[in-house]
Amino acid sequence: MQVEIVKRTIQNRLAFDGLKLDGGALSAKTAASLTTHMETKLFVGNLSWDVSEKDLQDTFSQHGPVSEVKVMMDRDTGKPRGFAFVTMGTKEGAEAAIKALNGSDLRGRALTVNEARAREDGPSRGGGGGRGGGSGRGGSRRY
Repeated sequence: MQVEIVKRTIQNRLAFDGLKLDGGALSAKTAASLTTHMETKLFVGNLSWDVSEKDLQDTFSQHGPVSEVKVMMDRDTGKPRGFAFVTMGTKEGAEAAIKALNGSDLRGRALTVNEARAREDGPSRGGGGGRGGGSGRGGSRRY
């Protein structure tokens, strides 16, 4: 699966540059170009619930090669959560998409588009808060 994603990313990048993969071989110039342009994952927020991954693919590909689009779904209801991640094939494409699309209208909603941040390590999101022990009445007990 990972190999297919890499292959698709390379093909998208080459197509965006007007090049083709000939027999699986890359020229040194093309290979150097690919290694200097890293993929960038974007956060896309404030989405209408009826926006599809294809809609986002079409919208973002106007600004550069798109490697992946993932609309986040609620695991309990199966309905969209109103945000997505779009991985752009190049840093330049990502910057162009942010500049052009952040605040723009898509299906009646003003999009929020920015570079995705890595998830911060911290407490897991699933389950009870608890008070950490004690009687739950606050303060410490002195005897």
